[in-house]
Amino acid sequence: MMNRFLIIAALIAFSSVSRAEDLIATKVLYAGNPGSDREKEFATLLGKHFTKVVATDYRTFKESDANNYDVVIFDWTSIYSRDKNGKIQEEIGTLNSPKPPQLSELYDRPTILIGAAGESVVRPLRLKIDWRCLCLEDGAHGIVTSHAIFNTPLQVRLDFEDVPTPENYLTPLWGVDKKLGKTIKIWRVQNKKFPEIDPGLVSNPYGFDDSPDAEAISSGLNLKGPDSVALGRHGNFFLWGFSASPNDMTSEARKCFVNAVCYIKKFDGQRPIVRVANVGYVRQGALTQVYYLRHLFNEEEFKRHLPAALRDDPAKYAKYRESMVKYAFDNYPDEIRQQFGTDPEKYVKWITENLEYLRFEGTGYGSKTTVDEDAKLLGQSTRKIELLDTCVSMLEKGDRTELAMRLLKRYTNENFSQARAWRAWLETNRSQLFFTEIGGFKWMVAPRSLIRVPGAAGTLNDAKPKGDDPVAASVTLSPSKLRPGETAVLVVRVETSAPWHIYAMNRSGGSGVSTTLKLTLPEGVKAEGEWNPAESPIQGSDGQSIYEGVIEFRQKLKFDANLSKRTLRLACDLSYQACNREACQLPTRKELATEVELVEASPVK
Repeated sequence: MMNRFLIIAALIAFSSVSRAEDLIATKVLYAGNPGSDREKEFATLLGKHFTKVVATDYRTFKESDANNYDVVIFDWTSIYSRDKNGKIQEEIGTLNSPKPPQLSELYDRPTILIGAAGESVVRPLRLKIDWRCLCLEDGAHGIVTSHAIFNTPLQVRLDFEDVPTPENYLTPLWGVDKKLGKTIKIWRVQNKKFPEIDPGLVSNPYGFDDSPDAEAISSGLNLKGPDSVALGRHGNFFLWGFSASPNDMTSEARKCFVNAVCYIKKFDGQRPIVRVANVGYVRQGALTQVYYLRHLFNEEEFKRHLPAALRDDPAKYAKYRESMVKYAFDNYPDEIRQQFGTDPEKYVKWITENLEYLRFEGTGYGSKTTVDEDAKLLGQSTRKIELLDTCVSMLEKGDRTELAMRLLKRYTNENFSQARAWRAWLETNRSQLFFTEIGGFKWMVAPRSLIRVPGAAGTLNDAKPKGDDPVAASVTLSPSKLRPGETAVLVVRVETSAPWHIYAMNRSGGSGVSTTLKLTLPEGVKAEGEWNPAESPIQGSDGQSIYEGVIEFRQKLKFDANLSKRTLRLACDLSYQACNREACQLPTRKELATEVELVEASPVK
C-alpha cells in the first residue's frame, strides 16, 4: 500500500513547476483517505515544495511508519453524511469519523493535525489541542502576525478585511476582558465554509499558553468565543484547525500551510511536557464563569442574546434558563452557594479578591472552584515563584514546617523531606521553572533542551511587569535568521499590569504622553511603511485613547541585497507614560534591542 502511494506522490511532485534544487529538504508523510481528491490535492501542494512526499492510510498508520520522515500530517475527507451531489443531509446524525490511529506518549515526530480528524488522533494524549468545538469557519483573527508561519520560508500576505463581529463574541460569557467593536478584522483562509465543506476545529484557549511547550498563534471565526485556538502548537504537534483542502484554500493560506510544515519540523523530539489535568479549570475560566453570573441574572440582557425561537417560547425559555443556572452554580462548593445564594456580585467579589489563591478540587465537570487557605494565610500567589522561596525559607527556619511542606508538595511534583533538598532543587532549576494551571496547578521544570520561541506566549523569556514597574517590553525579529535582500517583521511586545495603561501612538486625545517608537538601524537595513499596532487603542475612563494589557507594535524591515553574512544589532527606543485612574508615572524611555543573523543560502521559490 505504501509503495503505491509513494509512486503517486513522486509523480505529482516531479511534474510540478518546481526544480529539484529549489525544493525544501524535508520528507513529508501524509496520512489521509487513500485515493481521494483531497489526498491528491495535498500531494500536489506539498510536492511543489518538499523533496519527498508520501501518502498512506490514516486508519492503518503506526508510529513506526513515521521513522523515516521529518513531518507527519493527519487528515481526512468529509465526516458528514452527504448526498450524491455532495450536499450535507438536513438531519445530521452521527459523524462518519474514521477510527484514528493510536499514538503513545512517546511519539515525538513533528506532526500537523488538520481539523477534526487530526484532533481525534491525539485526544488520548491529553494535549492542549482539544475538541472545543467543530465550528470553525473561513477567517482567522487575533493573529500573531510576526510568527514564523506567516514569514518564512514563504512571505505570506495578510490582507485583512472588516466583517461584522459575531454576535456570540459579544455576550459576557466570552467578553470578560474584551473590548470588541461592531466589526472585527479577519484574514480569509479558505474560499468555502460549512455547509459547503466540513467546519473546522478550535481548541480551548484557557491555559493554552501557560507552559513553554505551547503557543496560541491565531483564533478564527467560531461559535465558542474570540480566543478559541485555530492555529497553535503543543510540543511536536501543530493544530491546523481550518478544514479546507488545498484547492479551497486561498493562495496565501497555502503558503502559510507550507510554512507550518517547515516550522513544526524544528520540534523533532520535543514531546509535550505538560498534559492537561482538568480542561478549562484555570483562573481565566473562573473569571469567565463568575462574570457570566451577572449576565445570567440580568434577564433582559440574557434573553437578548438568545435565538427568537427560544426567547419567545415561555416553556422552552424557562427550562433553558433553569439548566444554565444549575450549570453556573455547579462550579462552586455547597458552603459557598449557601453563603452567597444567587447574588452574582458576592461571587464576583469572592473570585476577584481570591484570584491568586484559587484552585480546583475534583475532576472533569465535577470540579469546584475553591480558595487555598494555606497560600492565602501566607499572602503568596500560587503562580509566583515567591511562594516556593517563602516555603523553603520556612522549612530552613523551622517556621510552620507542616504548612510549608503541604504547599510545596501541593504545587510541585516533588516529595523531598528535608529543607536542604528543597533548596537544592529550587536553586538548580530556578531559571527553568514555570507554573501551569491547565497541567494541574503545578510548578514544573522545563528541560534545558526545550526550544524557546522568541516572543511566543508561554515562553519563560516573556517580559512581564514587575514590582513598581507596571510596563514590560521586549523586542523580537521574525524570522531571526534570513538572507540579504529579504524582509522581516520587528515586533515590540508591551504588557501593562492591571489597572495601568499607556497612551496611544501619534496622539492621545488629551494631555497624556503618546507612545512612540524610534528605530536605530545599521546601514543597509530600512523600515518599510509605518509602525502597525496589532490592536486599536480604546477609550479610557478619562476619554483619552489608550492601550492596556498586551499590545504588539510591528514594523516591516528590508535588508539590502548587498549586505554580507554577519550578525546585525537592531535597536528601538520605546517612550510612553503609564497611568491608572488615580495617578500617572513620569514619562519613561526603555531601550530595546535584538539581533538578526544574515545567512547565505539559495532562496526558496
